[in-house]
Amino acid sequence: MSIFSISKYDDLQTLWNNHQIETINLEYKSQIGPNEVAKDVSSFANAEGGVIIYGIDEDDGRPKQSNGIERGQNSERIQQIVSSSTAPEVPMAIDVIDNPSDNEKEFLVLKIPKSDFYIHQVTTSGKFYVRNNTTTRPHEYNPIELKENDIALRYEARFRNKLIQESFVQKKESKIFKLMNWNNGIIVSLVPHVRIPASFKITKEIFRQFFVNPKTSIVIYSDMPTTSNVPTSDGRMTDPRFVERVFLEINSDGSVFCCRQLGQGFVMTVFDPIFLTSELLHLWERILKIHPFYGGVSLRINLNGSIEIKDRHIDRFGSESGGRTVSDFSIEYELPPGNFDKKEQLTRIFEKWFEAVNIDDSLKLFPTTITTIEQNWRIYDKKIG
Repeated sequence: MSIFSISKYDDLQTLWNNHQIETINLEYKSQIGPNEVAKDVSSFANAEGGVIIYGIDEDDGRPKQSNGIERGQNSERIQQIVSSSTAPEVPMAIDVIDNPSDNEKEFLVLKIPKSDFYIHQVTTSGKFYVRNNTTTRPHEYNPIELKENDIALRYEARFRNKLIQESFVQKKESKIFKLMNWNNGIIVSLVPHVRIPASFKITKEIFRQFFVNPKTSIVIYSDMPTTSNVPTSDGRMTDPRFVERVFLEINSDGSVFCCRQLGQGFVMTVFDPIFLTSELLHLWERILKIHPFYGGVSLRINLNGSIEIKDRHIDRFGSESGGRTVSDFSIEYELPPGNFDKKEQLTRIFEKWFEAVNIDDSLKLFPTTITTIEQNWRIYDKKIG
């Protein structure tokens, strides 16, 4: 049995029956020690990842039949500690297992992946820990402080990984623009810092369902047979020069690229990237509900071509004047790991986007945008359930 598959009481019973000893990837805790949670969790992430089970007593590293810990807001309590006391926040999943023989007790199983961030700090102490063996006893593992040289090497590795990620995204965007032969379009990409395990798949059908306003113009990028004709969802072929279309691509590592192409005669508006982003944020939230290992992501909006902008200068006669275009630029935004507030994050992205195109007081000028998007989210949630 994989320790990452532990999710029910029978799995805990198996650990007791097999006398499963603690390892570098597995630890038993009889109680939640608030001052130790961030240290323990970050030490697993900085090592090989693993599982911490709260509510199990141990004897010389082997689990004893236990009743668990007092039922309560234990999961929320741990999540709050990790969220506020680790940087970057350690992505993890928490399974709560009820004790079938005692309604007042429960067990908590923390599943912590090996981190692609390379290094996490405990912010309350300013220290860095890694889980390791510090004694001659083979089963005894504890958090130990990382040495200064190791800290420096891990930061260097994180920086290299970030450069590789940026290069990957730029090459992907360049390839999409080239193959599609676009003159005007946008790509909104979500690239995860912590990769989705191979067992988790987003099918094309599921991806289409995630969109708030499904259209027949949504096609999967990899399905396109040529650059001159693209299929609609019912199989008909159309000339892309005269059609506004949305393309999707999902990479094997979980990266998501949402691409909008404008056909001849179409005009891109300054709101297009925001509405595409809002749909991807909704997708992201639903992914987190079914796969909480997913960590933070880089969101990138890349504009190819130009956007017409009206600055809404109103003269004394009430006429709107002014106007300009912006072209060929991109912005990046880091979404936090774990569950997030969609409206809060979208508002920040909204403000950053309008700052990039030099529109002041965007939320005052366009007060109904976020409200409209929230209504779309509610309609979608009611439809999907």
